[in-house]
Amino acid sequence: MEHPCFLFYLKSSFGGSILEDAGLKRPPAQDIETKGANQRRIDKEVISLLDADVMFVWTYGYTSAIAQEAQTALKRLKTDPFWLSLNVVQQNRVYEVPASYWAGFGPLAANLVVDDLFKYFLVEK
Repeated sequence: MEHPCFLFYLKSSFGGSILEDAGLKRPPAQDIETKGANQRRIDKEVISLLDADVMFVWTYGYTSAIAQEAQTALKRLKTDPFWLSLNVVQQNRVYEVPASYWAGFGPLAANLVVDDLFKYFLVEK
């Protein structure tokens, strides 16, 4: 089986720009820009660079078979020692969100991302 590709989205990505506008800061290792790119590949062995106060994750596949493979890879990752060692995981602050709008574009998708921010950050206790 091919080594799964994990990507993290940069500030210039659709979701990243909304998080930036909302005032959410990234850890220094993620606070980067790559000319002409909105995402960066990362191997699970250095996934500690993604540790943060909060993390949003999604899977995507342009065919149902690829989407299923992505879901399976995420399930495997969630049992991996590298993943389990992340503070954000231990604090239960990883939120699975739909790629359909987090990786999307336009005002409707932006509003759905903002709705998720309200859902996860402004929950009444």
